[in-house]
Amino acid sequence: MKIKVTKEFEGSKLEVEVEDSDDKKALMKALMFTQPDICGECKGIAVRWDYNKAQTDEGDFIYIKRICRKCNSQSTLGSYKGGGYFWKKWEKWNKDSTISSTANSTVKTSPRTHEAPSSGQRSVSDTETLDNEDFDNDKSLPF
Repeated sequence: MKIKVTKEFEGSKLEVEVEDSDDKKALMKALMFTQPDICGECKGIAVRWDYNKAQTDEGDFIYIKRICRKCNSQSTLGSYKGGGYFWKKWEKWNKDSTISSTANSTVKTSPRTHEAPSSGQRSVSDTETLDNEDFDNDKSLPF
């Protein structure tokens, strides 16, 4: 099955084509793009997509994230071990601290800048979740 998804962002468009021989897997992959871009912290709708690259001893990583222009919270794209993607919980980022909090967890960040951030962006960070409840997929959605 081949699915075409068009997502509009404040005057621009992202067109994605997803193809898989398993119809359910193709639909699962395409549905990630249909999640509403509503901030889980402030409920703002001015959300932009961005990415960071990081290099570690374990390899190269790309972090895709949605960032709220109103409160600067972000939701990072996660991936299932068996394939497929999901949006993680929205986290409030505090530029004056290396600790950010959500309703169910505290996140400690260790800055590792590998690329100079463009204007208005923060540097790349690896995160470690501390005292987090077991991940519940429904809690990752902003509504």
